[in-house]
Amino acid sequence: MKPNKLKIAFLIIVLTYTCIYSQSYTVKLRKFNKLVYSEIVSRYEIFSSNKAFELPETPFQSILSQRNTSKGRIIRIKSGNIEYDDKNFINDEKISIPRKIESNLQHDLRKYLEDTVFLTLNSSEIVNATKNFNPSDKDFISKIENFVYNHITNKTLGIPLLPAANIMRQRSGACTEHSVLAIALLRKCKVPARAVIGAVLTPEFLGERNVFVYHMWVEAYINGKWELVDATSPGIKHPNRYIAFAYHSLKSAMPLNVLGAMGVISDMSITYIKN
Repeated sequence: MKPNKLKIAFLIIVLTYTCIYSQSYTVKLRKFNKLVYSEIVSRYEIFSSNKAFELPETPFQSILSQRNTSKGRIIRIKSGNIEYDDKNFINDEKISIPRKIESNLQHDLRKYLEDTVFLTLNSSEIVNATKNFNPSDKDFISKIENFVYNHITNKTLGIPLLPAANIMRQRSGACTEHSVLAIALLRKCKVPARAVIGAVLTPEFLGERNVFVYHMWVEAYINGKWELVDATSPGIKHPNRYIAFAYHSLKSAMPLNVLGAMGVISDMSITYIKN
């Protein structure tokens, strides 16, 4: 590709990313019940007019059913501490789709330790930042979350995806920057980690009540299991309030699956299903 075309392509990516993240993408939770804020596992029905709409299964999200209608696609999920729910059979629905989580776990884990253009694992900024972290510490994840949250002092939207070294220097950003930096620190400490694109339920966001807000967070594999890591809210763990749309490889600014996920929330309804 010629230099001018490269510049144009890069500019389009930057403008697209900036426009998307400068808007408040929210989805009102239908049939809201305050129980959702105290549950370990919650169930939701997600509708999209796009009949090709899909959601991934993750360690914190299981698909219960999915079907097409004349108007679009409906997917029912349960979200949260699924292992607890499976063991205790809390008013569970029949899972109609087999879970295919981590079928080749050890092979998959290696890719979650790799460096990328956005993680800059060998930069002096990341190397120096990880010197005081020890994965064997009981509160290792909390220390990572707190460090990232406190280091990014300028909480702002509308920034294109930046390398972790830049985030360390500039100390600005939103959920994407918190997640990229957290993943860089985790991987440099030899802890497999990956970025998740989706939405998180919050009691209030910019004047709106009980809405799902577009979000990026992290999953880290430590002590033999995946743990949810969210450096935008250190120490707070409510996996049932998260809905995952896609994983972000952090190898390019806009992978196709992420572009699709970012468009989903503008054409979506989410309904709470009481357990």
